[in-house]
Amino acid sequence: MLSAQSLEERLTIHASLNAGYGKSNDLPVLGIPKEGTVDYRVMTLQFRYQMAPNDAFVVQLLNRRLGSSPLAGVLNDVTTQMAYWQHRAGAITTKVGRTPLPRGLTNEVRYIGTVLPFFRQPFEISGDAFDAVDGVLVTGRRDLAKGFAVEGHAHFGASENRSVRATSTELTVR
Repeated sequence: MLSAQSLEERLTIHASLNAGYGKSNDLPVLGIPKEGTVDYRVMTLQFRYQMAPNDAFVVQLLNRRLGSSPLAGVLNDVTTQMAYWQHRAGAITTKVGRTPLPRGLTNEVRYIGTVLPFFRQPFEISGDAFDAVDGVLVTGRRDLAKGFAVEGHAHFGASENRSVRATSTELTVR
């Protein structure tokens, strides 16, 4: 029974640190300047508390350094990437709070456990900032044959997306 479990059995903590040195051969790319930088890292700390068999609370904090990227000036030292209550009822999962937008393979694991610190998804897919919904996210899942499944998502609330825009003379944040 969950209520008989200790705090250590109900609380899980995950952390990751990805750091590296980067040097561009030509123009700066993804915040990596021509002269090189070690100011490039992603550090995360995630807490998950299992309140009941179908209820959990998740919080993820992030510290991100992007070298000379224009995004570095608009990011706080520590940001709350996730802070939500989750309830599962059969094939329906409801999350309330700050939840990651459901966007495929890197949905909730974008920063936890990243193996390649300089790898980025194409901007057309992800932008260069975390996308979240401050509100409610409802997910329905239906299992298909041979291990396949289909998911549908509905979200209600506000979202945030910062990205870098390149012009012929500069990089700006939008």
